[in-house]
Amino acid sequence: KTLDNTPTISGTAPPGAKVDVVINGKTYSTTADPNGQYAINVPDALPDGTYTPEIRVTPPGGNTTSTDGTPFTIDTTPPTIVVTSSATTLSEGQTTTITFKLSEASTDFTQDDVAVTGGTLSNWVKVNATEYTATFTPTAGTQGTATVHVASNKFADAAGNTNQDGTDTAVDNTNIVNLTINTLPPSTTT
Repeated sequence: KTLDNTPTISGTAPPGAKVDVVINGKTYSTTADPNGQYAINVPDALPDGTYTPEIRVTPPGGNTTSTDGTPFTIDTTPPTIVVTSSATTLSEGQTTTITFKLSEASTDFTQDDVAVTGGTLSNWVKVNATEYTATFTPTAGTQGTATVHVASNKFADAAGNTNQDGTDTAVDNTNIVNLTINTLPPSTTT
């Protein structure tokens, strides 16, 4: 995968051969250099998708041959995340499971990408390529709101796009969970 939607197609051909690359219905041409190397920069932005370029080579004075090039996938869509909790209110001695669902597999999403206030995360588990869970434990002796939040630019997909979930921490955002906590002993609850 690549996030470059104007890729360079390169390879080898007989020196001086005309090389045509057909991709997404368009033909791009060049001539192989004296060492038999060629490179064609695709100037038109290709939409996200998987491509197999057709390579047509015509050596000087020879017949044209056609082969398939190496398939590649263009992915310019950033991944996103949805953070949920199995509970929204926690008292002393209680925990909740936090679930992190990514829109696509990440190459580098870890617990370190998660910002937590009012408690801690433990038992980090990668359920599958797009889902993770952890246990949230509120800080003892406190009352108020705890948050579990994943900001933008914390993890990437296989193409190198970083997540773009926004920096807003409003309650209606999907990249944050707000929890009401009251871990004060019963005699001191206000």
